[in-house]
Amino acid sequence: MKSKLLIALLVAGFVFVSTPRAEAALTDTIAVAITLASDVSVTLDQTDWNLENIALESVSAGFTVKAQVGNVATKLVVKSSAPAGGWTLAAAAASDTCVITNDIPELTLTDSDQTLAASVVPFGATTNIFKFHAPTADTKGGGVSQGVTITYTASAP
Repeated sequence: MKSKLLIALLVAGFVFVSTPRAEAALTDTIAVAITLASDVSVTLDQTDWNLENIALESVSAGFTVKAQVGNVATKLVVKSSAPAGGWTLAAAAASDTCVITNDIPELTLTDSDQTLAASVVPFGATTNIFKFHAPTADTKGGGVSQGVTITYTASAP
């Protein structure tokens, strides 16, 4: 009887030792999703355009502005404020009326947004050449500041 019990214990031990057991994995991984924050922006390389003592009916030399965008495709629009000293901004010069144009794309600035570029590539830039067309006559008087503000706006296309 003792030998049968001993054999039964040996067989049970052998079965226990040879039975596969689940073990913890030695390695595992974590998937990390990384996305840069979108930077919809515009930076201008020129921010001051000084037109001093401009003559009536004259056109200024081109003023070149490079507009650099952020890390995503970007739409650029531009507009101008009205002159500060009483002149108006229009499509054609006239008495007390001036014009600001851009060469590429060809457009005349107004106080409404106009598209300069529908989609500038990430980290790309546009180059704009503005010209000022003086009025044909002036009733406001010499020395009156007629400054304007040209505003670029960046947005997702």
